[in-house]
Amino acid sequence: MIELAGNAVAVTGAASGIGRALAQQLAQRGCDLALADVDEVGLKSVSDELIRAGRVNVLARRVDVANAAQVHEFAREAILSFPKLCVVINNAGVALQGQFEELDLAQIQWLMGINFWGVVHGTHAFLPHLQRQSWAHIVNISSIFGIIGPPGNCAYAAS
Repeated sequence: MIELAGNAVAVTGAASGIGRALAQQLAQRGCDLALADVDEVGLKSVSDELIRAGRVNVLARRVDVANAAQVHEFAREAILSFPKLCVVINNAGVALQGQFEELDLAQIQWLMGINFWGVVHGTHAFLPHLQRQSWAHIVNISSIFGIIGPPGNCAYAAS
């Protein structure tokens, strides 16, 4: 097992769900955290909770992972704040249900911007820093629908 205590982790989609649970567990393991999400209220809630617990330092930023410039700015701030950042968890994701003919291109582009391009932007922004670390990991969260494509989930499964 890798010792995470004393290192830093960046988590996208950190305001709720898996991202929030990851932030809580990583804080319990002694990691400083760079948290990103578009949900400012949820992000402030999890950030405040972790800061109140007093165990770790937290950088929380509103970031739309579909926007490369925002992701790169987040990475720059996270690395400046936490030079020992060694794990990036690309967790932000959304779902969109409907048969292909029921979806318009704007909906599919929105979903792909977050689920696909968000991972690409996050990896691209942090990779040069991670490559300079003695050890580092990039974790890309997916669902089982990345392996199977059930009816009514064509855009989500494609992402």
